[in-house]
Amino acid sequence: MKIRPLPAVSLNSAQFQTRPRSGNRSPRACPVVYAEWLRKPNPFTWAVASAFALPLIGQHAAFAQLPTGGMVTQGGASIATSGNKMTVTNTPGTNINWESFSIGAGKTVQFVQQNAGSMVFNRVTSSTPSSILGSLLSNGKVFLINPNGVTIGNGAYIDTAAFVASSLGIKTEDLMAGKFKFENGAGSGKVANYGTIVTQSGGFVYFVGKDVENHGVIHTPKGEIILAAGNTVEIINPKSPELRVEITANGNQAVNLGKLIASGGTIGMFAGNVRHSGVAQASTAELNAQGRIVFRAKQNVTLDAGSRTEASGPTAGKITIQSENTTATVHGTVEAIGTASPKLEQNLPQSQTGITLARENTLTITPDLHGNGVSALLGKVNIAATPKTVAASAYQATTTVTTAATNAPGKGGTIEILAPTVVVDGSAAIDASGETGGGTILVGGDLQGKNPDIPNAKRTFVGEDVTLRADALLNGNGGKVIVWADQATHFVASISARGGAQGGNGGFAEVSGKDYLYFNPRGSMDLRAPNGQTGTLLLDPRNVTITGGGTDDGTFTLGVFDPNTTGANLRWSTISTQLQTTNVVVTTSGAG
Repeated sequence: MKIRPLPAVSLNSAQFQTRPRSGNRSPRACPVVYAEWLRKPNPFTWAVASAFALPLIGQHAAFAQLPTGGMVTQGGASIATSGNKMTVTNTPGTNINWESFSIGAGKTVQFVQQNAGSMVFNRVTSSTPSSILGSLLSNGKVFLINPNGVTIGNGAYIDTAAFVASSLGIKTEDLMAGKFKFENGAGSGKVANYGTIVTQSGGFVYFVGKDVENHGVIHTPKGEIILAAGNTVEIINPKSPELRVEITANGNQAVNLGKLIASGGTIGMFAGNVRHSGVAQASTAELNAQGRIVFRAKQNVTLDAGSRTEASGPTAGKITIQSENTTATVHGTVEAIGTASPKLEQNLPQSQTGITLARENTLTITPDLHGNGVSALLGKVNIAATPKTVAASAYQATTTVTTAATNAPGKGGTIEILAPTVVVDGSAAIDASGETGGGTILVGGDLQGKNPDIPNAKRTFVGEDVTLRADALLNGNGGKVIVWADQATHFVASISARGGAQGGNGGFAEVSGKDYLYFNPRGSMDLRAPNGQTGTLLLDPRNVTITGGGTDDGTFTLGVFDPNTTGANLRWSTISTQLQTTNVVVTTSGAG
């Protein structure tokens, strides 16, 4: 007796909506249930299992490492398995329910779609979590919804136009309408990545779940990366400057210990608690591209020592670090530097879907605009930052495609660190400098706490080894640095907002606590300008006492200063030191 291999199956929403109720379950009569038919406990299958036990065991093990039980509920798809690879060819907007969706090491699942705008929605209907250990490939967008959780393991590789993994549910009609509104379901699985995920330029990677983690590498040039943990998550206005993410969350956690790279794009982490210990880089060398990074937590947001958060480039970007209800703590490096030569991650994995053979003997190349190049073509081609078509027959051997762009340096970007309690301490380095002008740094609020669009801290602490820098590096004016709290500010750090070496004035800095200010910088407050006017430092508590000595009127515990009086004790020696590098203005907002 010969066991026939599982044939390719063409499915659409009008076929196989219900399983046959009759006893006719032969492979010819119903190919979609062939694998299930082999497992049914009728005398024929038991005879097959008895006579061919070893082949069947091997076959079952192979199926266990690829998705099983695919059933199309909307759209159309064909599913074919050959050896270690499953190929799904689907129409745009196809929905497929799977009994399980996992990919074993050395296995590949490829979705062949109409184009990069096409989407396929995969849902797991059993209680089995998804484990991706092999490769998941597609020229289109792939969604994987599994309430039991999704884990992309070490060594796994995902290359798609876009990829979404969620353990929260989402309605089909919302997906089809482009509404990313995820709601709590029966499962409580985590979404975690330990592997490598890449997309085409302008793609996106969304992780949504009760808890989400990245330990691996996610690279989506000029795209979006969102890690959102909550009981409900809604991504509003994706792929636009008006992007925002709304969540309901308690102890839900979003964690990055790996690399999040979206050159000139957007990176966001949203949860009850946000922890960043790795690299988040939206920097780009491309002119007129601007990175954006948002870390927002309902409770605590923490940037650990050694972490890097960067949105630098010719047009420097914006970085917002915010806790809505408790504490924002920064111990790492945060940079939004205006420069034509930003620091960029090297040796990043690249999507292979940007290269296509358009017709015989012609190679169409879509260049990588952030200078990383594309390898493994047919010769050596140097191109500018616009697509070109070259004859493939003219080249041999191995190709490296490089890009050239003329980038003019710009001003520094914007960095905001906001929370009811703000702690910037340890080895933290905050830099919004720019080659043609300094940027803006807001720690705990904006000027005198009067900007209604910027929430004010109650208490702000900036430690002695910290430098807040918003210099003009070549020419232009120094930037703006604000350290504010509605109640108490404890400042023992350094500020630099120098004017440009070739011309420009010094910048502006304010260090104030509306009720209480402890001001004793261990370093300098440098607002000088080699070829311009010196900038100004404003100290503006409610009341201030200038003395030749004295002690602190309060206590400092675990990064939070607790005053026992209103007003501030400001030593004359401190002011005298600051006058060497900046103008000093001391005002009071109290009645006395």
